[in-house]
Amino acid sequence: MGISVGEVMSKRVVCVETDTPLAKIARVMRSKNVGCVVVCEKGKPVGVVTEWDIMRKVIERNLDPKKLTAKDVMSKPLIWVGKDTDVMEALKIMVKKKIRRLPVVEKDKLLGIVTLADLFSIAQEHEEMAAEVEKIVERK
Repeated sequence: MGISVGEVMSKRVVCVETDTPLAKIARVMRSKNVGCVVVCEKGKPVGVVTEWDIMRKVIERNLDPKKLTAKDVMSKPLIWVGKDTDVMEALKIMVKKKIRRLPVVEKDKLLGIVTLADLFSIAQEHEEMAAEVEKIVERK
């Protein structure tokens, strides 16, 4: 296919520190209209907090979000790709790891994020990619 994640990633990524209170993260996610935040430690991406993480790890367990931080609920280790990674390879990683968002990182610096929805949208524009996507999703 020859399309890199760097060409399709969103550069609009919200980053929070590991000690950011979870209640604040939820407010930021709502105000920025994003489904996840990347958790950074001294500027280096180390994990992700998604809406799903908050539901599964906090709400379902009746934990108090006011007492938790990003470090308490983030998914780690961070699964990421470089900006030159082919979108099909990124899709394979997402399906294998059962994730919907994939940060794009270079030299410990967060560049952007690519989502499963982004990749499906691209696949609809390219017939050969759409067929490949179908094969990957069926194999999962």
